[in-house]
Amino acid sequence: MQNKKITLILTTIMCLTLSRPHAQTVKDVEGNIYPVVTIGTQVWMAENLRTTKFNDGTPIPLIKGESDWAVLHGQLNKPAFSWYNDDAKIDKGVYGGLYNWWAVKSNKLCPKDWHVPKDDEWAVLTNFLGGDTIAGGKLKATGNAHWLDPNTGATNETKFNALPGGYHSFLGPYLYKGAVSYFWTSTEYDLHNSYFRLLYSDYTNVLRNFLYNTSGFCVRCVQD
Repeated sequence: MQNKKITLILTTIMCLTLSRPHAQTVKDVEGNIYPVVTIGTQVWMAENLRTTKFNDGTPIPLIKGESDWAVLHGQLNKPAFSWYNDDAKIDKGVYGGLYNWWAVKSNKLCPKDWHVPKDDEWAVLTNFLGGDTIAGGKLKATGNAHWLDPNTGATNETKFNALPGGYHSFLGPYLYKGAVSYFWTSTEYDLHNSYFRLLYSDYTNVLRNFLYNTSGFCVRCVQD
């Protein structure tokens, strides 16, 4: 009888431990606080990264203007970031920063114990949500406060809250804010290009492609 009671107690403790919820927020090195969301087996940030420093406290070079950003094209291992249209007041708190892939490759962009997801970690996410053709709708923020009409199929049922932050072209211009979400992965395609995911205002898809490492995209971090 005593052994049964001990077994019951141990089982209860194990169940409580396994069911304990994850932290509801994560803080970066600058003190920016991000909500987090559990989707399947993964824990994601529910906002775009907006840090101006690597997690060791080193500043990430801020590049302003189209011409200075374009100068980076073709240069290896030159981390950089920008705010869309160089406007931190509008974009920092909503869309976050636009980081080039060399900032991603540093492995110091996300808070400690978090990382920029690999290409296959994005695949785990979209597969859990029913596949690439419908996952985008489940990830996109609803309505037209940020997304252009029609924001097709957006339910945000995952609470991922994907927003259309646009991107900083490797040629210099800022493009497609309101229409497209771009998210880096940490997976290289070749020496000069890496994989990313994108969501459109008028599709429910999550698309996969690769582009120059000197492009500036938004970043979501996933827990280690």
